[in-house]
Amino acid sequence: MAGKTFGLHHPKGELLSRFRKRITGRVKRITRENRGKTVLIVTHGGAITALLADWLRADFDTLLLNLHLENTGVTFVEETDHRVKLHAINDTTHLSPKRKHGSTIFC
Repeated sequence: MAGKTFGLHHPKGELLSRFRKRITGRVKRITRENRGKTVLIVTHGGAITALLADWLRADFDTLLLNLHLENTGVTFVEETDHRVKLHAINDTTHLSPKRKHGSTIFC
């Protein structure tokens, strides 16, 4: 999905299109090698945004510009051979039981 930011990169950094391809490729390899297992991947918001764009078949640029992910937010994903199911995106309730801002939880 081509977008306006795909030609951009940080100084001495990689193009965003390459970044997205690298991240999604690595996670696909990890899930393939660990089929049937529970896997924990710890990463940063940019990588999570790239993965969300891939899973949702959404425009990466739009998500980068408009999606805010909190530090330590948890995204819980279930992937099968047939689909990807998002159970939670950016869940931050572990920070405080009363804290609801920044949490999007699905069941």
